[in-house]
Amino acid sequence: MVIENQVRPLLEWLFPQNITDPGFLLSCLGLVALLCALGFLFGLMVAALRHGPTEGLNVVARQIFDAFTQDFPGFSLRRTGAIARLIVQESVRRSALAAFVVFMVVLLFAGLFLDTTNSNPARWYLSIVYFSINILLMLMGLFLSTFSLPADIKNRTIYTIVTKPVRSIEIIAGRIVGFGMVGTAILLVMALCSYIFVWRGLSHTHTVEAADFSDVQDRAAGGIVSGRQAMTSVNAHHQHKVTIDKAGKIVVEQQMGHWHNVTMSGEGNDAQFTVSSPIGDLEARVPIYGKMQFKDRNGKPTDRGINTGDEWEYRSYIEGGTASEVAWTFSGITPERFPDGLPIELTIQVFRTYKGQITRGILGEILVRNPDPTSNRSSAPIPFESREFITDSRLIPRKLKPLIRDQSGAGANEIDLFEDLVSPDGKVEIVLRCAEPAQYFGAAQSDLYIRAADRSFAANFLKGCLGIWLQMMIIICFGVMFSTFLNGPVAMMATFSVMIMGFFGNFVRQVTTGAVEGGGPIESLIRIVTQANVQVDLEANAIVIFVVKNLDLAIMWTMTFVTYFLPNYNYFSTSGYVENGYDIPFNLIVQHLLTALAYIVCSSLVGYFCLKTREIAA
Repeated sequence: MVIENQVRPLLEWLFPQNITDPGFLLSCLGLVALLCALGFLFGLMVAALRHGPTEGLNVVARQIFDAFTQDFPGFSLRRTGAIARLIVQESVRRSALAAFVVFMVVLLFAGLFLDTTNSNPARWYLSIVYFSINILLMLMGLFLSTFSLPADIKNRTIYTIVTKPVRSIEIIAGRIVGFGMVGTAILLVMALCSYIFVWRGLSHTHTVEAADFSDVQDRAAGGIVSGRQAMTSVNAHHQHKVTIDKAGKIVVEQQMGHWHNVTMSGEGNDAQFTVSSPIGDLEARVPIYGKMQFKDRNGKPTDRGINTGDEWEYRSYIEGGTASEVAWTFSGITPERFPDGLPIELTIQVFRTYKGQITRGILGEILVRNPDPTSNRSSAPIPFESREFITDSRLIPRKLKPLIRDQSGAGANEIDLFEDLVSPDGKVEIVLRCAEPAQYFGAAQSDLYIRAADRSFAANFLKGCLGIWLQMMIIICFGVMFSTFLNGPVAMMATFSVMIMGFFGNFVRQVTTGAVEGGGPIESLIRIVTQANVQVDLEANAIVIFVVKNLDLAIMWTMTFVTYFLPNYNYFSTSGYVENGYDIPFNLIVQHLLTALAYIVCSSLVGYFCLKTREIAA
C-alpha cells in the first residue's frame, strides 16, 4: 500500500500550526461563520421578497431568536426518539431491506466472477465486499432520506406530527437518527456476512509428504548439502516451497500474500507434516514510520534522491556502488517493545540501467546506526536481495556485527542493538544502500517501517466499515436537508450531485487550474461532439471560443468554490488500510468522526431553518 500522505497527529491536525495551516477547528469555525453569513443573507433576501424589506428583517430575526431561546433549549430526546421509531417503521414498509437482499445476491454470485488466481486474493475479496457495501448503503440512504419528508407533506401525514408540540429541530434530528438506525442495522448484518464470506473464501490448506523432500546443495560452499526442500500440494491455484535447514527449522515460501506454518512430527521417511491455515492475508499490522533523509553519491545530505525520469515523483532513487543512501530515523524504540529485535518491512522500487541477471533481485545493504551525534557506532552492512512488488519482511537481531571492530578486543565480534545503536532517547537510524554499481533503489517515506504488534483483523474490518457508515450518514443528512424545501426527485438529484461533487472535487479543481487538459464542461462537450483532440486548440470562431472559455471559467470557478464546502467522500474511505493489511490509525478515525460531525451539524441546522420557514409559509 502506498501512503503518500502520513496521518497527522491529532493535536497538530486540530490546532493552527502556521498561517497556511490554520488547523481543523479554526477552519471549521471560519466555514461555519461564512455559511451563517450566506444563510442570513439568503434568508433575508427571500423574506424581503415575501414580506418586504422591513418585515422580512423582522421575520428572519424572529426565526433566529426563537431558535436559540425556544427550539434548541427545548430540544427533547423523547420526542426525537419517537419520531426516529416512526421513521424506522416507515423505512421497513418502504422495503429498505431490499439493499440487504441485493447484497446477498451479490455475495452468492461473486464467487463466479472473482479472480481466484490473483496475486493477492485477500485484497481482491475485501475490495469487492467493501465496494458492494458502500454503493448499496449510499443508494439506500439517498432514496430513503430524499423521498420521505416530501411524501409526508404531499400526503399530509406530516400534520399528525406538526400539530403536536414537536419542534422542527426534533423532526430533522428524528429523521436523521431513524434513517441512520436502519442503515446501521443493515451495515452490521452486511459486515458479518462479508467477514464470513471473506474468511471462508480464503480458508485452505496444503499437504506435504516426507517422500517429497530432496536434498539442497549449497554451490557456494562446494556442493555441501544445506537442507531439504519440497513443494506442497496445489490448492487454491498455488503451492508453497517448504525448506528444512540443517538445524531443523522449517521455512515456508510466501505465495499470494500468505504462507502457512508447517510442523513436523517423527523423523526420516516416517515424518508427518501438518500444514496450518493461511497466515498473513488477513492482518492488521501496526507500522511505526520514521523520518527519511537522503544522501547523494558523495555522502552529503539532500532533500531528495535522483530522478530517474519516472512521471510519478512519489519515490526518488539512490545510486548503487556509491556513498548514496537513504536513512529512516525512528523514535520510541525500547527493548520492552521489541525484545527479539526490530522487525522491519520494506517495499523498494528497482531501476535497472542494465538487465544483468534478471532472474534475481539487485543486491542491497541495510545498516543500523546510532543517531546520537556524539556516537559513531554502526552495524556492519546486512546484505539482502531486493524483492519487487511485494512487502519484504526482515528481522534485525539483537546481536549485530560492528562496522568498526574494537581494537582492544572487547566486544570485537558483536554489538547489542539497544545498548550500542539505540540512543538514550529511544531513537535509531536504519540505512538502505544499493550495493550494485549503476543500479538504483527507489524509496519513499512509507517504504520502510518497523512493524509493531499486530491488532485484531476483525476489529480492523469493522473500523473499515465505520468509514462507510460516516459516508452514509452524511448523505442522509444532506438528503433530509434538501427534502425540507425541494420535492422528492429534485432533492434526490441535488443530493446525488453533492455526492458526485464530493467524490470528484479534486478532479474539478484540477480542471479549473488547467492540470487536466480538455477545458470546462462546455468546451469538453464541443470536443466530444467534434471528436477534437484535447491537446490541440479548439477550432471555432474567435467570438465563440471567447464566450465558451469565459462561460467555462465562470462555471468551473463556481464549482471549485462549492467543492470546498462539500464533503470529500474519498477522505472517509479507509478500506485501503484493511485490504492491504494495515491497522487503521486511531488518529485518523477521530479526524473522520469530527469532520463528519461538522457536516452533520451544519446540514441539520440548514434543514431546520428551511423547514421552519416552510411551515411559516404554509
